[in-house]
Amino acid sequence: MANVQTPVAYAGARPDVVSVKHGDATVLLDPFSGRYYTLNNVGTFIWDRVCDAKSIAQIGAEIGNAYDVDLGQAEQDVAKFVVSLAERNLLVVTPHDGETA
Repeated sequence: MANVQTPVAYAGARPDVVSVKHGDATVLLDPFSGRYYTLNNVGTFIWDRVCDAKSIAQIGAEIGNAYDVDLGQAEQDVAKFVVSLAERNLLVVTPHDGETA
């Protein structure tokens, strides 16, 4: 795996967020805001692995291998995506310091 320090170690889907697969995409519903979000195939790839409790490093390595991209860059990109979902209250993240954010 890449030796990259990203700000997020793990993420988990909020239990109240509804997710439904539609083809290669995933539709997410935040029941509190009433907003829908659509994830493309790569977003779905990441969402599925977050729901399987894989670390950001593990997901980055899988993305890097699946799409033949630099593992360090893949891990950073996964972390940015996960943070963007957390900012929309779709995920809860655990930073490297171990505290849930």
